[in-house]
Amino acid sequence: MTAAHPDKCLTLLAENLYTKLDEANWFTKEWRLKFCSYFLQNLIDEAIEAEVDSRLLERVRHIPLTRGIKLIGKISPETGLKVLVALICIELRTHQKLDREKQYLFYNALMAKLFPGSEFGQKY
Repeated sequence: MTAAHPDKCLTLLAENLYTKLDEANWFTKEWRLKFCSYFLQNLIDEAIEAEVDSRLLERVRHIPLTRGIKLIGKISPETGLKVLVALICIELRTHQKLDREKQYLFYNALMAKLFPGSEFGQKY
């Protein structure tokens, strides 16, 4: 990201993803917490990326994100969340060219949207 205000760009990316997640009726508070846990774990050691089925990851990668999120909820939310986390982290690292620090800032901005009354919600 070569924008003049990279934090703003990260916030916009997080808002875009949040909107898509929020539109999925299955993405309840319980799933939000698991998603956050998986995302943070993957930021630390990329373990979630190593764990997911690469064929499923490739299939989800080739469909629109909104549709993929809805399908994940219908088929297998637990597995789907891990695929979604892997997909997002790969996108941030490879296509958006974000280093670990910027990925963490994205994570914070997303948490602020997912949990608006929390500590994260007060910062962003």
